[in-house]
Amino acid sequence: MPELKNNTYTEEADKITLKDDNLLIVALGGDSPCAEFTHVIIDKKNRGYGHEALKLLLKWTFEFKNYHRVWIDCKDYNSIALHLYESLGFVREGLLREYLLTNGVYENLVVLGMLDREYERKWRHAGT
Repeated sequence: MPELKNNTYTEEADKITLKDDNLLIVALGGDSPCAEFTHVIIDKKNRGYGHEALKLLLKWTFEFKNYHRVWIDCKDYNSIALHLYESLGFVREGLLREYLLTNGVYENLVVLGMLDREYERKWRHAGT
């Protein structure tokens, strides 16, 4: 697994930002026991940076913040992101049809989520 280098990590109340030379991920919590991973930007693809960073954020979400669920969304044609999220244990929860208007074209968003018990089954006992 790659090591994240030159990274900055900030945590304020219910927001965490993980920034590295190759990625930016922001996770938000709030009044409910849920978190949303809002910005997932990975510069260098297929090197494991996104996988490793998201594993760290899942650990933060469920083991440190004790949230009940986390969710993320991505465009329906982004097969690389969908594969990454599902390999980490996210489950497709729904499709927001024609949700985004980009350059005059409506795009669909896939919503994926993970519950604390799903994280426990996949990661906690596997030794993340």
